[in-house]
Amino acid sequence: MRSTRLLLSMLSLSLVFALPATMAAQNGKSTVDGGIAWYNACDNNQSIVNAPGYTEVNYQQNGNNATVHVLFHNSTTDGYQLNFEANQSYDAVASTYDLPFHSVWVGQGGNFTMDGTLRIAFDANGMATSSNILMDEDHPVNSACNK
Repeated sequence: MRSTRLLLSMLSLSLVFALPATMAAQNGKSTVDGGIAWYNACDNNQSIVNAPGYTEVNYQQNGNNATVHVLFHNSTTDGYQLNFEANQSYDAVASTYDLPFHSVWVGQGGNFTMDGTLRIAFDANGMATSSNILMDEDHPVNSACNK
């Protein structure tokens, strides 16, 4: 009888510690207003293609692990359709994450791709507050025409 009480006490105590860890998981979907403008790789970078809209961000955190998934699907102001996607998992929780992205711009002037790194910032509740394409020596942006 004594061993049963001890076992039940230990089980109850372990559940008390397990519940806060489960409750610490965060899942959030949010949007960031803005858009993307980039040089058209199919006309020797003479024109800029502008895609206004918002970025959809899905953030999942469980303990020290986080996953960020970003989508931007929109029409541009000059007839292109844009598909922009980024996805990355991390072994640490942070307020900003740098994700590799790939985008495809489809239009009558030719189809082109754009690849680079996107930085997403989050608030304490796991909601995205900003998204920026990084463009520096360590984070080049590559674009190519695929006529």
